[in-house]
Amino acid sequence: MATKAGPRKVAPSTPIMLDRERHLRFDLEALALIEEECGVDLLNNLSGLSNLPIKAIGSILWAGLTHEDAELDVDDPAERKVAIRRVRRMIGMDNIEMVVE
Repeated sequence: MATKAGPRKVAPSTPIMLDRERHLRFDLEALALIEEECGVDLLNNLSGLSNLPIKAIGSILWAGLTHEDAELDVDDPAERKVAIRRVRRMIGMDNIEMVVE
């Protein structure tokens, strides 16, 4: 007997104002991308965030934004560097405090 599937649970997202309002979502895919880019396993080592270089903030934000922007969700290493750089350029002195909160 087949059962009817309930609503799909999705990781919550947080609105953030960058170049426009965007929504950060740190689901398992985003955590895997952070591990790949920054070398930090956030599931087992949240304290690893305190020792990351400043450019890692862009990588973490990029990973949290890939779910809603197909132009950021790229697998090719060269295209990924461009996408991460694009996200880092969304952060300036006017919004850095809000971003790192």
